[in-house]
Amino acid sequence: MTKISPKERLVGELSVIIAALENLKRRTSGVVLALGGDMTDDGGTALIVAQLRATCVERNHPLTGDGWTTERAAAALIGVAPSTLRGWRDHGDGVAWRKLHNGMVQYSLVSLAEYLADLPQNTAETR
Repeated sequence: MTKISPKERLVGELSVIIAALENLKRRTSGVVLALGGDMTDDGGTALIVAQLRATCVERNHPLTGDGWTTERAAAALIGVAPSTLRGWRDHGDGVAWRKLHNGMVQYSLVSLAEYLADLPQNTAETR
């Protein structure tokens, strides 16, 4: 019997979820199920969180069990520089963050998903 690591099991489960979401995306006309699309309800945010979790696993970004990641990973996930996140944090803007006792700053995947959901749709008109 082959032993599967927890990480391999999680990647397998997320792959199944992503495949199901892609299938739903193909079958649903007129509904945008992509990052940064028109996904303002909780279901949309949950989809984005699932995509962010899968991306963290795929790219070996640190991720806590309760859905927090490092500043560097968070910046990569939403396409901004880590210094941009620090600037938002210093001005009280941006996404939810927490500072650990060792000084490390982490960002919430839920908050990152909400930020992405609030972005305008990626169309020629918004560029």
